[in-house]
Amino acid sequence: MKLPFTCPQCDQENRENGNFIPSIEQRDVIITNQITYEYTCSKGHQCFCVLQIERFEMLYKLAIHEFLENNFRACVINCAAALERFYEFFLQVVFHHYGYSSETFYEEIWLPIKDRSKRQEDLFKDTFIELTSIEKPPVLKDTHRKFRNHIVHQGEFPKKEQTRDFADTIFRIIGFGLYTLYKYCDSSLQGSTNSKDLREILVKIIMDVLDDNSINILFPLVIQICDELNSSQEVNHKK
Repeated sequence: MKLPFTCPQCDQENRENGNFIPSIEQRDVIITNQITYEYTCSKGHQCFCVLQIERFEMLYKLAIHEFLENNFRACVINCAAALERFYEFFLQVVFHHYGYSSETFYEEIWLPIKDRSKRQEDLFKDTFIELTSIEKPPVLKDTHRKFRNHIVHQGEFPKKEQTRDFADTIFRIIGFGLYTLYKYCDSSLQGSTNSKDLREILVKIIMDVLDDNSINILFPLVIQICDELNSSQEVNHKK
């Protein structure tokens, strides 16, 4: 998978020559559970990088890569995993907003449901409703659950349009959830999503890994989601 990296030594040399544009290069890396990576820039400098990215973001990026390679089954699996990791991220932020420390959240809230997808979704729904007073939280419909289960557990191979629809659905759920955190828990957001504009958060999920042509797969959806979420939140609050 290609990820964007910068070389501190190249940046320093560029600044000394009056060039303050970061030296961003795309590099193929093998994704692991680690957040640190070593690489060599085009000028031969050895670099060390710490990825500032949430797990759900990385999984969704991987899903889009698989979509572009026509590996639709892997795309669905990574999308499903991204959604579950987003539930974890959402809950961690909200419970931090409620005053829980990271240690208390994982020991008391997350550990009992860590390996139970249905309970994770149920807690996400309950927490979303409590936080927003919106009675219809963004979750998968039964048709999408059945589709996911057929792919993940029964070994079926999805068609392109089915995969595209599932990926768009996951993207909408994550977008809606991020918007909710941005609106209700902005002071509690950590790391790469801290104090970010909504559109920047959504674009960030896919922008780093797609070229100018392939980004057209999902980029129009980003703009549409931003407009829809702003209007839907207002409607829900008026009810």
